[in-house]
Amino acid sequence: MLSVFQVPKPVKAIFDKFPLETYPPVQKCDDATAYKQEERTFYLASTRGSQQLPNETFKLGVYNVFEEPNSKCILASDPWCLFTQLALCKKNDLKLCSKDSVKNASRQHSICILSQSAALNSRLPILVEGSSKRNVRSTESINEILNSRVSDPERIMYMCLLDTTVYDCWVSQVLLRTSNVRFLEIYYDKPHQSKALEKFEMINCKVSLMKRNNFYLRHSEIFKNIKSATFYNSRNVDNLVNSLFTSCEKVLSQFQELLGSDAFFLKGIVPTYLDIKIASYIVCILNLEDGNPLHEHVLQNCGSLIRHAEEVIKYFAS
Repeated sequence: MLSVFQVPKPVKAIFDKFPLETYPPVQKCDDATAYKQEERTFYLASTRGSQQLPNETFKLGVYNVFEEPNSKCILASDPWCLFTQLALCKKNDLKLCSKDSVKNASRQHSICILSQSAALNSRLPILVEGSSKRNVRSTESINEILNSRVSDPERIMYMCLLDTTVYDCWVSQVLLRTSNVRFLEIYYDKPHQSKALEKFEMINCKVSLMKRNNFYLRHSEIFKNIKSATFYNSRNVDNLVNSLFTSCEKVLSQFQELLGSDAFFLKGIVPTYLDIKIASYIVCILNLEDGNPLHEHVLQNCGSLIRHAEEVIKYFAS
């Protein structure tokens, strides 16, 4: 009688003839994947002569990028991502890259187009520091570190004003005053072939964007209106968006008066983090589509801030 521990002779004969073999693991990254990753990576030019160790480099993950028309530099399309990009250039003596200069860059520090799903909380930017020993910083951690570099109380106040009044207006405009096509160009790399998947991804992206910087807590009506548009449609949303727009107009006007005819804020001779912060908002607003109320207001009424933003980008251009 055959024991449960015995292998039947026909089965044993097969395995004796065709013995089991252990194959090496399949690589996670093939040539096609590596090429696709390279397409979504843009290297920053270092002004320092020496090569840095792999664990001293970083990769900044952003939603998407665009080519700034005047400088031809590759810039992040979201204000917080762009602020982080410029702040890293300032801290590490780096220069922005253009499409022509990417191939000649040192390939040490880079910005990468990522899906929002790459972050644990679905919010970008994220910063990956090091190579073999990696440290991943979240949006909140990056923001905390960058804000800690500003010690002057007046500058802190101005930056807080930008990250509430102007930020809230920006978010409300891209959510409710921007076409779906343009929204996806700013916050998504490539649209889905499936319209159903594209719509699903867009709603997820809008919800995660509203949760960044606690926008959804300050403006719960807008949050509920977008998250549950099928079941909840508030009549007050237009009034709320218009109110945010009016407040933003006043703040931008005040910053214009503060800047005056100077190149940088508060008589600075080089861009400070305050200059970088407001320039990031202005550059991204100008990248909105024609006809957007915020885009048209800045274009027609904020000439000094536009000139200032161009000076900041020019300072970091390679």
